[in-house]
Amino acid sequence: MSYFKKAINYTKRDEEIYHKREVEGRTLKSIGDEYGLSSERIRGITARVYRMKFLEKEMGSSCRLEFC
Repeated sequence: MSYFKKAINYTKRDEEIYHKREVEGRTLKSIGDEYGLSSERIRGITARVYRMKFLEKEMGSSCRLEFC
């Protein structure tokens, strides 16, 4: 259960990065330049947020409250 406590949380910045990548369709490099991060770090953040959104969907909306 400690994995979920640590993994389910993502920041507002992570959510913004995910939105810019997945919804707006911006490149990893352009987002990375904006935040001062590498494109690989942006890829990792978007992948983590995607997994957490998938997990929330699979486990129900109470997932964040239950484990946080």
